[in-house]
Amino acid sequence: MLGERLTVLLGNHDIAYLEAVRRREGGGPPTSRRYRCTGYTDERAAVIAEALGEEFLRECRLFQYVNGHLVSHAGLAGRFRYPELPLDEALKALDADCRQALENVSAEGSPLLEAGAIRGGRSSVGGITWLDFDHEFTDAEIGPPQICGHTVYPRGDPRERVRFKGRSCCLDGHQTCYGRLHQEGRVEFRVF
Repeated sequence: MLGERLTVLLGNHDIAYLEAVRRREGGGPPTSRRYRCTGYTDERAAVIAEALGEEFLRECRLFQYVNGHLVSHAGLAGRFRYPELPLDEALKALDADCRQALENVSAEGSPLLEAGAIRGGRSSVGGITWLDFDHEFTDAEIGPPQICGHTVYPRGDPRERVRFKGRSCCLDGHQTCYGRLHQEGRVEFRVF
C-alpha cells in the first residue's frame, strides 16, 4: 500500500492511537493509560481509529535503516541493540521485535514502546518511541549512527535545534528544522 519509497514511522503519540484502533476493533475501551501522551483524547482516538485502518497501520514502522543510519522517532537505546550479531542480522532481529511489539500493543505491551522513568514511564529507559535524547540516549559504538527527534530543544536557544551525540543526532526543533539524508550517507541539516 505505501510502497517501497515511503516509510511512515510511528512515534509515541501514534502508539496511543494504534492501541485505540486495536481496542476499537476488539470491542474494548479506546485505550489504556499505558501509552497516553499529552493531547490524547478518546474523541480523537475514535476519529483516528475510523480514518486509519489496520491495513495502513500494518505498513507503518518503528525504524528504518537507510544510507547507513538508523532513523526512528526517538532513537534506540543500547539495551535494545544486538551487539553480538552482524548488522544485517541485528536489523532483522530488531525488526522482528518491533513488529511483535506493534502486534501486542493492546495486550501486554512492550518496553520498546514505553516511556522510561525520566518521562514518567515504567521502564528504566525509554523505548524507540519514547527515548529521551538529552537524558537517556547514548551514541554507543555498536550499531550505526542514529537520526531521531522526539526530544524538543530547550526553548529560547535556537542553536540547539539540531543536537549531536557522537555520530548521532536529534533534530526535533518545534518544526523549525529538517534533515536530508543523502545516498552516500551524508546528512544535511536546515534550520529556518
